[in-house]
Amino acid sequence: IQAGSLKVTASLWPAYLYPGESPGIDFDPEDIIEGLFRGYLLTRVAKHIFTSPSSALSASVSNGTRPCNAKIHGMSTVEAEHIAYAAVQARFGISSLDKWKDKDGLFVYSDFYYRITRLIRERRDGEWVDSLLAYFNE
Repeated sequence: IQAGSLKVTASLWPAYLYPGESPGIDFDPEDIIEGLFRGYLLTRVAKHIFTSPSSALSASVSNGTRPCNAKIHGMSTVEAEHIAYAAVQARFGISSLDKWKDKDGLFVYSDFYYRITRLIRERRDGEWVDSLLAYFNE
């Protein structure tokens, strides 16, 4: 990446989307869908956004002083758009940008968001989709 030989665009799945002791360590280049969207950072960012910051780091119930964002917005289940939103926020959080903009070099956040939602919504492997959504909704 630093040498410029790998161009980071929204068409690449970042390592943090995959599980593993280190992000992406469990990545299987023969099956890039296996484990996709089950990475530690992504799941913690989703919990932070939709339930509470404290729930992102512990298994216990949050003792927040206000209802979580999911409750405030009438969200009862995590869907493709929520996973994509959390992935975008995670990517922005580890970027060098100090304020929001849609492009970070060659990486376009809106392309990334829509690529994720399309993959989940249009995936023919219903078992994979059901398993992914169950993972986020447990």
